[in-house]
Amino acid sequence: GAEAAMFAAAERSVDARSAGFAEARPIFVVGMPRTGTTLVERILSSHSEVESAGELSDFPHALKAATGVKADRMVGRELINAGMTADLARVGQDYAARVKGTMGFAGRFVDKLPMNAFLAPLILQALPEARVVMLRRHPADVVVSSYRQEFTEAGRMLDYTLSLEAT
Repeated sequence: GAEAAMFAAAERSVDARSAGFAEARPIFVVGMPRTGTTLVERILSSHSEVESAGELSDFPHALKAATGVKADRMVGRELINAGMTADLARVGQDYAARVKGTMGFAGRFVDKLPMNAFLAPLILQALPEARVVMLRRHPADVVVSSYRQEFTEAGRMLDYTLSLEAT
């Protein structure tokens, strides 16, 4: 399905090449919901030089702006594939400008959008001074924890958590 195609595209995106925008130093915390992303975000942002920016959609939006992709989904195969030929240095610069403009952050800050996991190879090329922390948890624990959590604000992206048959 769509998710399998997105995973395949993310794997291929490792081969994209870009010099990147080295002036921004964000920390991306990614992983499936209920894997500990919030805990790690809180630990990192407890450092005096690290701010928490929450779940920002700025990187996918910067990538969409650079590629012209108009897809409904925030992150999908089409966006990842287009990102492999984008000017990733420009994407990185646009991302940094967006975050600075809306949040006022410039130094180290934590961006905790889980879907950025699919964009990690492109993020690291667009922002070579960025760090990506990928959280993993046993799949059975993620399924049970997700099923027990109501994700009303997530819309269609987390519909699979509404039924154990879907997870």
